[in-house]
Amino acid sequence: MIAITIIVGLVGLSIEFVGMIWMAEHLPDMFRTAVNVFNDICGTVIIARTEGEATAYEGVK
Repeated sequence: MIAITIIVGLVGLSIEFVGMIWMAEHLPDMFRTAVNVFNDICGTVIIARTEGEATAYEGVK
């Protein structure tokens, strides 16, 4: 956020644009975070299954 404030100031735009950029970036940022967490979970499950570790859901194959 500090970098955006500096860039907006250097370009010559008003500081209100920082709030607008932050609002527009909030939803895509949450989506990227959800995708990263999902990928981490998938990777953990794949590694656990290839190593033969038991999971909490033994019935799921």
